[in-house]
Amino acid sequence: MTNRSLPTVHEVALAGLLHDIGKLIQRAVRGGLPQDLLDRQSDVLPTRDGRASHWHALWSDWFFDQCETGDLIWPEGIDRSRVRNLAVSSPSASGLQGSAAAGPVDSGGAR
Repeated sequence: MTNRSLPTVHEVALAGLLHDIGKLIQRAVRGGLPQDLLDRQSDVLPTRDGRASHWHALWSDWFFDQCETGDLIWPEGIDRSRVRNLAVSSPSASGLQGSAAAGPVDSGGAR
């Protein structure tokens, strides 16, 4: 019997491929963050020395919002929320307060 609370190897692989999608979007947009993304800053971004870091994670989170509102078809058996949580979190943020690694993010950005 498998433990479905753990991500599958396919979910981990997909999250790894999508982890830095926010960096691409951030550079392509070359503008400020929309207000709705700024409002989710404390839910998504890890902190370092009391300041938010890994700003591309907000763009990655935005990408997943677009996937949910669009007609993107996910492979059968893939849990979108698990892929999103893995992709948006930073491996170095696992112990940082306010990090995406601290808990799941729903489609609205709240934990």
